[in-house]
Amino acid sequence: MVGPSKRQIISVLVLLAFCLGEFILVLLAYLIRDWRWLQLTLAMPMGIAAIYWWFVISFIYYGIQLNLGHFGSDIYVTFLINALAETIGYSIVFFINKTGRRLMYLVTMFSLSIVCIASVFVTLYVDKSLSWITVTLAMIGKLLVSLAFGVVYMYTGELFPTVVRGCVIGISSFGARLGSLITPYLYYLVRIKKKIINAIIMLNIFFDHVIPTKWMKYYNSIA
Repeated sequence: MVGPSKRQIISVLVLLAFCLGEFILVLLAYLIRDWRWLQLTLAMPMGIAAIYWWFVISFIYYGIQLNLGHFGSDIYVTFLINALAETIGYSIVFFINKTGRRLMYLVTMFSLSIVCIASVFVTLYVDKSLSWITVTLAMIGKLLVSLAFGVVYMYTGELFPTVVRGCVIGISSFGARLGSLITPYLYYLVRIKKKIINAIIMLNIFFDHVIPTKWMKYYNSIA
């Protein structure tokens, strides 16, 4: 990932990050003496990330859904392909135990970002008569965002213990509702809409990268 001259420095910096985490932990433990409040404080960043995941996915999902009428000349065929893409996306979740939650989610969101970036170039430089390219990108995007929805639903539940799992999923779902609420208003921001979507996806990938989970079991308590 880095040149030979910088490899030693980067390796040490990565290790020092663990030490930084220990300093932060002891500071929080000193300031928050009750272990329950300490646990809640440590879990809050993870909860914020989960809410943002749901927000992003719902934002993109309805962004595609509400624009189906602009992707092709035949709305019925476009909607049929859209339903097929969504079905395939959800079905891929069956293989999640083979890849792990985070890996599948990272790959899905990164691929979705590439599709969004490609759609920008298609919109700017490709002749409008080649509408099939737009339809193809939109349906690939719908497949990927549906897959992400299936993954994040399971992923969020595994990050929290049983006693708060339902509450966290409910709050995360509220984030999704915010995403779907904002989407119709961004329809009028045609020139910057795709840039906004790309920025949101890349930030979402960052949030997922910092959560160190893979093949996690469900927690039954916060003890």
